[in-house]
Amino acid sequence: MTTNGAPAPLQLAVARAGVLATATWRPTELMQRHRDTATHIFTDFGWDVLPAQGGMFLTANIMSEDSETFVRDLLHKTGVLVAPDKLFVSERGNGDFVRIAFNRSEGVLDKAARRLAGSVVA
Repeated sequence: MTTNGAPAPLQLAVARAGVLATATWRPTELMQRHRDTATHIFTDFGWDVLPAQGGMFLTANIMSEDSETFVRDLLHKTGVLVAPDKLFVSERGNGDFVRIAFNRSEGVLDKAARRLAGSVVA
């Protein structure tokens, strides 16, 4: 499980509380569905979405030299927020990639799909 930078005391508290050891909290299937949904949403939008390799993020090639401007334009035109991948991964630092978080509710993913449908971001 990725903690996305949760402070060590919080991680320790979760471990001691037994949250991860319970039979009722099994996020794997839900996150797999969210990953697959997000992959379809952004592939349908025309992006080349790379296979997830762990974590709660997808990476997509947006074919743009300036991912920071692209991200701002996408947010302004659609209300959908992704992040420039170069902020997280140095080996793909050319600006062509964005990071997509899929650890969101189904409602948020559905809203993103509706907002992206029919929109064009250049």
